[in-house]
Amino acid sequence: MIFVVSRYNQDVDWLKEYTNNPIIYDRSEEPLENVIKVKNIGTDIADKFKFIIDNYENLPEVAVYTKANLWKYITKEEFDL
Repeated sequence: MIFVVSRYNQDVDWLKEYTNNPIIYDRSEEPLENVIKVKNIGTDIADKFKFIIDNYENLPEVAVYTKANLWKYITKEEFDL
């Protein structure tokens, strides 16, 4: 399973519990290291679409496409289920 994460100034330390190799599209003013820096156009859909297009011939069987602030939308307990 691969995690594809859209980030804008959010903490991504929670990812360490799930993966050691996330793909992070970072639109922050001060991006993290080892991320894909993208223009801030105000939506995460573009990041997901870019990942799918760029990896179309080699998509993973299972992927989690999420925002870095996932816990704003779902609890950790719900996600873990």
